[in-house]
Amino acid sequence: MLKNFIKTALRGIRRQKGYSALNLLGLSVGLAVCIMIFLWVQHELSYERFHVNSDRIFRAIEHEELSGGEVLSYIQQPPALGPILKSEYPEILESVRYDRISNRLVRYENLQIYEQGFSFADPAFLTIFTFPLKIGDPETVLNDPSSIVISERMAKKYFDQSDPMGKTLLIDNRIEYHVTGVMENVPKNSHLQFDFLVPFETIKKFGEEIDGWNSFYLSVYVLLAEDVDYHAVNAKILNVISEHSNGDSFTVDLQPLKRIRLHSNAILTTQVEGDIKYVVIFSLIAVFILLNACINFMNLTTARSSRRAKEIGMRKVVGASRRQLIRQFFGESILLAFISLIFALGLVYLLLPAFSQLSGKHMSFSMLFQESVIFGLLAITLCTGLISGIYPALFLSGFQPVAVLKRVFTSGTRGAAFRRTLVIFQFIVTSVLIISMFVVFQQLNFLRKQDMGFNKDQVVCIQLPRNLIPKLDLLKTSFGQIPQVLKTSSASAIPGRRRALITLDDWEGRSSEDRIELGLNYVDEDFLALFELEMADGRFYSKELSSDKNEAVVINEAAVRAMNMEDPLGKKILRSRVIGVIKDFHMRSLHYKVAPLAIILNKNRSEFVFVKIMASDTSRTLALLEAAWGSIAPDYPFEFRFLDEDLEQLYQGDRRLGKVVNASAALALFVACLGLLGLASFMAEQRTKEIGIRKVLGASIAGIFSLLSRDFIKWVLIANVIASPIAGYAMAEYLNTYAYHTNLGLVSFLLPVILTMIVALLTICWQVLRAAWANPVKSLRYE
Repeated sequence: MLKNFIKTALRGIRRQKGYSALNLLGLSVGLAVCIMIFLWVQHELSYERFHVNSDRIFRAIEHEELSGGEVLSYIQQPPALGPILKSEYPEILESVRYDRISNRLVRYENLQIYEQGFSFADPAFLTIFTFPLKIGDPETVLNDPSSIVISERMAKKYFDQSDPMGKTLLIDNRIEYHVTGVMENVPKNSHLQFDFLVPFETIKKFGEEIDGWNSFYLSVYVLLAEDVDYHAVNAKILNVISEHSNGDSFTVDLQPLKRIRLHSNAILTTQVEGDIKYVVIFSLIAVFILLNACINFMNLTTARSSRRAKEIGMRKVVGASRRQLIRQFFGESILLAFISLIFALGLVYLLLPAFSQLSGKHMSFSMLFQESVIFGLLAITLCTGLISGIYPALFLSGFQPVAVLKRVFTSGTRGAAFRRTLVIFQFIVTSVLIISMFVVFQQLNFLRKQDMGFNKDQVVCIQLPRNLIPKLDLLKTSFGQIPQVLKTSSASAIPGRRRALITLDDWEGRSSEDRIELGLNYVDEDFLALFELEMADGRFYSKELSSDKNEAVVINEAAVRAMNMEDPLGKKILRSRVIGVIKDFHMRSLHYKVAPLAIILNKNRSEFVFVKIMASDTSRTLALLEAAWGSIAPDYPFEFRFLDEDLEQLYQGDRRLGKVVNASAALALFVACLGLLGLASFMAEQRTKEIGIRKVLGASIAGIFSLLSRDFIKWVLIANVIASPIAGYAMAEYLNTYAYHTNLGLVSFLLPVILTMIVALLTICWQVLRAAWANPVKSLRYE
């Protein structure tokens, strides 16, 4: 019987090549999209799960309540917190402090390179986390203060084929470390990305404190004992900072390691790359695109039900039960799904590189051969076959043999309402995605055009090593002598990327209990002019006034509002007097409102040199800058980036989302139109004789086209009417993630409606026109 079912299914595919091709193409595209997004989701969910103790590792999170009830959460902790957690709470077996300092100059013999993955950790780090060592003992490899553990990638990069053990690396041209271990490259599915690991205590050589409660800059991870409820531990450690520090009202709790990647959006970190809502959104997109393909199968199968009515009637006459017929139709749909899987895998092989670039992840075709992925693919394909076949199986198997064999059965009438519902559902999903595509595009365009409050064009950013701070004035003078250089300046932070933060609870005129979060940027006197910032009140720093160095401070308008200052000039803040109020400009991305900021004159805290250059002959200007740099700092490579390009990185995730939504909308529209094409062909075929009679009676081509396309246009319009409020709500939630965003207008909904109407008409156009152009004589001879 099974062999007979397979033969029947294959014969049906050969006999109805056009409709089978539409079904196969739709299912193949749907499965291919589902497979690629499945790989992406699996990778997102796999973060940190490779650690042996992943269920017992937690990260300490600090919470702070500001004025107005706003609560801020941080991963930055004071260095004293880690040892206290281990010593005072028996549920915590081990704790480690961890920090990463980017852009360190690493030198070995004649090779010197700025590296990003330079990290500090307590010795227990490699025993808590599972980062296997190729060479060295994880228990002792970080015990020596001068030791350094490097990745396999760095071992090959600096030492090629020679043994790296015991070799000396010079960091920032001043600190020596000896290689004591080589570890496997850190997996991509870890939020801890580093290539160099040195003992935490040596971070003091880089200007950071290694104990105390006053400096918040590092992460603390803890290992809990087995079978310990971390919620109970949270209750115990809640006030650990306030109990040991000078009355700071910070609270602490623990975040599970496995939740860090996807559940840290509300925590202030240097970079949040993952978000659980994107996993949900992309998963829903994959499901709906695959569901659209399944709907095509249902529609085309039920629409052509009359072609199989006699077969069903004969099978029932010779003794086939309805259960057997249901199994047959389910078997046919599952067979078609597995045939589609073969084509889908081919599409995945071709499209996976492009999808990897689109999603920002490196995914290879070999990932499909993992055991869990194979079972996942089989489950998805089986579900696809079952969903595709469920309605046709129940619908077709219900035909009564007497009615069918007497030709009382009328083709297409029983499933017409159901088919309309499915087509409308398809275009609801498609229209929601297309509206989302337009809104995301409008928001990204808004971000590009939004004035950030400063001039970012033609500004070169150069990292300033700590050793070169004494030569800062000489560097600026040397750069300023280049004719193409317009202005120079320095600061501790790049505009658009705020760094230092303090909690301010003391200023002149403060009302009781008020606390604000204040950003700090240490600058020189030329900062205002280079970025073309504007003063709202007072003045900026002057080179002629030596008192500005220690007795003055400039704040922004947001700080004035946060501190409720009516007349800020002369008021005391940060032990200095306010000499000026600068107009608000963005020190973070447009996801956030302009926050309170203090701009402090202190060149010794500078980390970047900014050079504004002419737009003409940029390459020559950069070469001259490099030559000037080399004459003053020959031991340090000249590395730079343009400010506008750096700021573009703030919206990398948003652009990635936009690309995924665009691709998803196009695929959903393609799959929906495949179904529309099949239905248009079927309806034109079913009304062949009617069309012939109408033409004989004088109907025009335009009239027949209108007659045949009217239902399709009506379905698409209904779908857009339903989709608009759904998409409007979803996009309003999306736009609310930005402090500054475009507005939802009529154009956001009207253009997608017009687009779907045009594409739907173009899809059915050929089939409808071919029916309308047909010779009426041949049409009347039909059947």
